[in-house]
Amino acid sequence: MAGTASISWIGNPAPVGVSFVSYTDVTSGFGTNSSPRSTASISVNNGDTLVAVGAIEGQALVGAETIAIAGGGLVWNNDQYVNAQDFVVAYSWSTTATSTTSFTVTFTRTASNNLLWWGGGVYVFRNSTGIGATNKTNVNGGAPTLSLNVTANNSTIVTVNGDWSAQDGTSRTWNTINSITPTIGNGLEKIYFRNSSHYSAYSAYWNDVGASGSKSTGISAPGSQKYSIISVEVKGS
Repeated sequence: MAGTASISWIGNPAPVGVSFVSYTDVTSGFGTNSSPRSTASISVNNGDTLVAVGAIEGQALVGAETIAIAGGGLVWNNDQYVNAQDFVVAYSWSTTATSTTSFTVTFTRTASNNLLWWGGGVYVFRNSTGIGATNKTNVNGGAPTLSLNVTANNSTIVTVNGDWSAQDGTSRTWNTINSITPTIGNGLEKIYFRNSSHYSAYSAYWNDVGASGSKSTGISAPGSQKYSIISVEVKGS
């Protein structure tokens, strides 16, 4: 008599999406010129991916205004740096936690103009295989938009934007990617700061941008910004 074969299929485990753990600003956020400044204590697990962002309201000469960061005894890679005259100076850094621990991250500005306001903060993500694509641009006039060609499925994207013209972003609208629109309400927007005499700063993340390929990051409103924008892929695993 014929029997029924039982087949067990063993394949690769289902992908695990990137998990957001925390975001922590330096003291006083983006609204002061004091330096150095540190975050509160950040807790990480071994293997977590950290992305730090920073912005200085502007610079009169290319390379005049810089930020350095340190924390956890880790090597921080400067993934992108917008370094243009009369634009916000924008930064992104990344590193991978090498143990399960807690530490502060210190941001130090090397300043040629001590009147300029600046700030920074640190994102922590889990279940990622590290940093993928990064990109940057600076444009005089428009809504901040930046294409990022992500390399893995189900990645997260972190974006930081600085507007030297300090447009009012009260009714700001982030771009939608994979049906996800960051807002302060859903917790995906982490930075909005504006002082009309200094600058505006924004940062948010899209927690799952879907299939690999080109994604349009940024902010659709307000437009007419003099913007510096950076986007970073935290790869899906």
